Amino acid sequence: MATLTLSEALDHAKQGRALCATTCQIQWIDTQGNPTPDSNPAIACVRCKANEQIIAGRVVRFTQSEWFNICAEHAKQLSQPGMEIWECEPIAIPKHLKRWSMPPSYFGASWAEYYTAGVGQSRDSDCLEQSNFAVMLAALGGESETVVVVRESHWAVGWVEWIAVHESDTTALKIADEQCARLAAYPILNEDDFGRREFEAQCEAWENAGLRGRMEYCHRAGISIFAARRSELPQDDNARLGQLLLGH
Repeated sequence: MATLTLSEALDHAKQGRALCATTCQIQWIDTQGNPTPDSNPAIACVRCKANEQIIAGRVVRFTQSEWFNICAEHAKQLSQPGMEIWECEPIAIPKHLKRWSMPPSYFGASWAEYYTAGVGQSRDSDCLEQSNFAVMLAALGGESETVVVVRESHWAVGWVEWIAVHESDTTALKIADEQCARLAAYPILNEDDFGRREFEAQCEAWENAGLRGRMEYCHRAGISIFAARRSELPQDDNARLGQLLLGH
């Protein structure tokens, strides 16, 4: 995750580069006692520190507040005298994730506040796509209010699935971003999971092939055709049989 300081976030706002789709939650009170507009895009998060204030001659203790989204206009005021009780959390932007954008000729739900986790699967996915999808979802803790498996119909492969992560879930975004960084360096997230899926797929293909089909596989793999009588996969030192069973 790339971290932006408040000043960098303000620069982004000046350039019209929105960091997230959520809006400001802060309402400063102006000199007329009216709350300021809070419909601008948020650029950071702030909270009020625990503090003491003297009000009407009495000491009043305030506990630390929750985090609130803040826009550029309100963030500028944090440098004013008396605003030391506020602390700002820098914006973290995923390096390897992409924000959802509407595809051409798309008529489904809008996911404007979500990032894609960088992996997907379809009806025709191979073991690698299935494995990376499952491992990513498990790393994110499964589905939740902020992590959603989105299934959509597709004219070519029947259906596709992708993982949507809400922009407010910084923990999940960080995990997904780290996993995608690993995928950029190496295509398999979990060798054990991938290997298990491949072996299970090979066993299923071998079982469903029937005797004649097994003989053909053995012949093409350079294995004795008598191994076709076995219900279990025969030993294949060159791994050629396994590749054939997977359709490679």
